[in-house]
Amino acid sequence: MISIFLNSRKRVSLLKDLLLSLQNNTSNVDELEVFIRVDDDDHESIEYLDAESESKFSVNFTVGKRPLNLHESMNELATMTSGELLFVLNDDTAILTKDWDTKLKDIDADDCLYIKTHDNSVDKVTDKDYASFPILTRPAYEALGYFMSERFVGLGGDVHLWRVFNSLGRIVDSDIFIDHIMHRTVNDVVHSDEVAWRMRHNSWNDNVDPWSIDISQDLERIRGYISDKFSTTNN
Repeated sequence: MISIFLNSRKRVSLLKDLLLSLQNNTSNVDELEVFIRVDDDDHESIEYLDAESESKFSVNFTVGKRPLNLHESMNELATMTSGELLFVLNDDTAILTKDWDTKLKDIDADDCLYIKTHDNSVDKVTDKDYASFPILTRPAYEALGYFMSERFVGLGGDVHLWRVFNSLGRIVDSDIFIDHIMHRTVNDVVHSDEVAWRMRHNSWNDNVDPWSIDISQDLERIRGYISDKFSTTNN
């Protein structure tokens, strides 16, 4: 089972395109579950998700107050998942790769791994090698103890995850491609809507640099998890 989860706010047309891309490009929709969190004042999204009946896979949504911090809603969603693979997306993305899920079949979901996807986000124009929309195996998620660190109010959690698992040599390339519609390239940004503005505003105000923040405790926690699991397996 692959678990996809995301927040959505006042982007129904984009959300429809994302779900359609999953429906059209997923080889085995029976092994897919999607969790979407919307704000309780976003009546258009609630109405759409209430009426959503065309998807051939499980779409679950939850409603709550607009979270002050992105990590709160992301980690809340992650706890709802049951899949062996946890895949975070945005409501302004679409899967481009046909039968993308088959590219994950040879990955050992019982190992503690970060699975790299590829997107045309503005971040990818840099020489950095992280994924804006990573996939974690369940052991990786459990070892870390969260999907997004509470140190990040807005942006930066994706960089942090990459730094942690890259330092441990536990990154696998999936060859899955994603269209990040709002941020395709530096010169091709659609419009900065309320959601995008708020994310950046929070991130700048928080002033936490994901490229320099200390990750030693995260590394220690994962190494301990792996050591315990390995010892248990061999006893």
